[in-house]
Formats: sequence, C-alpha cells, structure tokens
Amino acid sequence: MTSNPRLTFIIPAYLKSIDDKNILVETIRKILTICQDVVVISQGINPQLHHENIRSFHSQYSLGKWGAIEKAKGFTLKEFVFIHDGDNPFKAESYKNILKFETNSFIQRDNILLFAQDELSKDSRKYIELFLNKYSNEARGTCVDIQSGAVILENSIFQQLNFSSFGDYGGELAIYDHLIKHNIPVDIMDMAVEEGDGRQRSHYTIEKILQSVIRSPLSMTRILEILEVCMHDCDRYIGSSLKFKAEILYFLKKYDLVY
Repeated sequence: MTSNPRLTFIIPAYLKSIDDKNILVETIRKILTICQDVVVISQGINPQLHHENIRSFHSQYSLGKWGAIEKAKGFTLKEFVFIHDGDNPFKAESYKNILKFETNSFIQRDNILLFAQDELSKDSRKYIELFLNKYSNEARGTCVDIQSGAVILENSIFQQLNFSSFGDYGGELAIYDHLIKHNIPVDIMDMAVEEGDGRQRSHYTIEKILQSVIRSPLSMTRILEILEVCMHDCDRYIGSSLKFKAEILYFLKKYDLVY
C-alpha cells in the first residue's frame, strides 16, 4: 500500500498491561502500511518500540490523553498530523481511505461501539456522544462523528492548540469548535471499526462525560431542540428515536442537568 509523505501519526497510549502493549503494536502495524512517520507518546509500561519509522517519548506516569499529545509538539512533524488512539480502533482495510485525505478531517465510524459503567443499554454511550456533538455545535444538516478518537489536522493548526488546557474528556469537541469558529474547512473520512472489546474498555462514566461538557443545567426546551437535530442529522447511528430520546432524558435528569 502507498504511504503518505505529508502525514505524521501521533499516538498517545496509556499502557497498564501487556495486553495494552500488544494492542498498541497491532495499531502501529496497521498505520505503517500507509504512513512512514509515527510518534508514540507512551505512559505507564514502556513498550520499547524499535522501528526506523517510529519516534517515541515515554513517561512512567499518566499525562492524560491531551497532555500526551501536547508532548508531541517537541518532535519535528510533517505538514499534517493524525491524532490516533492506540487501542486498535479500525479495521486494516480502512486505512487505505486515509490516503485520500486533502485537508483537516474527522474520521467517521461505521458503527459506534462504546461502554460505560453506568449505561442503561449498549447504546447509551453512543447516544450521549451524539447528543454532546450537537450540544457543542448545533448546526443542522451535518453529522460529524467528532469523538471517534481520530482527527487529521494541519500542523500549523495543531501547533496553535493548547492541548494541555483540555480536560480528560471532550478534547475532540474543542478541536472541532476551534475549526468551526475560524471557518476552517472540515472533511469527513469513513473507516470501519474493529468489533473486539478493546474500544469498549473505558474508565469514563456517562456522569463524568456529561459533567465534563455540560457546565450548567439545560432547559427542557433546549434539550428537545437538540434532540430533534440529533434525530434528523444522526439517524444513521440512532436506530430507535424513542429509545434515544428516553435515554438522553434519563441521564440528564439523573445527573441534575435539567431545570
């Protein structure tokens, strides 16, 4: 497969077990089929990566995802950077799609498979992400999978962003907000997700996710407006609009985010 000489992949990876390391290695194996410049910011277990196309920084302690990404600014990077999670999120055949990119792009998953300890159903975390996408940017007529964990940015834009100021959750929302506020074009690229349990192991609860993004309670009028936009623009992911609405209202009420 042809590689893209304009692209550096940046992978923040918090490794707590040998399994985590093995998943990271599999992630990198796929990436190296289309990119010859990879920067890994590892934390926890040192993966001891030895490859001519991999540069790395290791911290024994957790830097957080966005703190780790900030560390990548210490490396010389290509014209574009691809912020990419290290937990093997995408199927190998999807990486050829990346070769087609032309500008800042968010990766759109064919399926959103996520877990939360306080979920009502296997769809709960997905529903919350979709709701927060539209809460953060209520533009109608667009369905952007903002929180797929994969985004391509011009290096000049990457350098402008203060990733250390991002919270534990919602960094992709902040990136998207920056691009929209500055009228910077955004493309969407499709990739198919791996269906193993790697992407479903998460320390985020829905309570933490909601309270990280929504700082004050919402009126029922605004909630219903956001729900309507979600059900129109994001129907490819929702399935049952009644179930989607019921779960969103349940969690907002449960965590005192409705007035």
